[in-house]
Amino acid sequence: MTSIKEVFEKEAFMPFTVGGYPDKEASKEIVQTLVDKGADIIELGVPFSDPMADGPTITEADMEALEHDIDVDDVLEVASEFPDTPIVLLAYANTVRRYGYEAFFEAAYEAGVNGLIIPDMPPEMYREEIGGIETDVNQIFLIGQNTPEKRVEEVGKMTEGFAYIVAVKGTTGARSSFSDQTEELMDKTEGLDVPRCIGFGISSREHAEKALESGADGVIMGSAIIDAYKEEGLEGVENLATEVSNAVGGENP
Repeated sequence: MTSIKEVFEKEAFMPFTVGGYPDKEASKEIVQTLVDKGADIIELGVPFSDPMADGPTITEADMEALEHDIDVDDVLEVASEFPDTPIVLLAYANTVRRYGYEAFFEAAYEAGVNGLIIPDMPPEMYREEIGGIETDVNQIFLIGQNTPEKRVEEVGKMTEGFAYIVAVKGTTGARSSFSDQTEELMDKTEGLDVPRCIGFGISSREHAEKALESGADGVIMGSAIIDAYKEEGLEGVENLATEVSNAVGGENP
């Protein structure tokens, strides 16, 4: 299993898609396309009925996956198909809590999952509810525009694998411009001892290039990937992934 740490020997491209969207087999095809076209890490969302951090594109994808009865185990099955590519799950707290913390981490690790993001669980809650559980699955925390400098340092000490730098205020979703505030946030997080990946609103090669110019070690793209699939199917995913991965890590097939 390739570790997250190994990936960041260079700049990384991390596309996101909802696990099981639009159905389990199609989801596997989307992930395979992303891997074939240069993804260094895959972020898989576990479908949730009230994804508060996500905009309309990902919310609609969640709903479609849920209509096909996709659950945690289905997403882990998708993850298990790609043992040579690090997988990071994004799951909301209620999903993980209901599954059972220890059982969730055990099942995730057995499926080859390398990292977990729980966007609605701050570090304090994580320490209280999960901190005593031993696991090799990296816990990854978000750092946003409004995160005070002192808290940036605290979160940086807890996050494993990489720090998720939220590029914009608000929810996920493709945007037409790259926020100047993101560069300020990158300056504020410069002292962290983990790689920094920029996500939320990254929707083009230009955005990816600007993120890297601002000091990011990786870029995360989600809504634009799903939009590309909706509009052009796997060909749309292939074209966008190729364009962005070339900007991040050099020429890809």
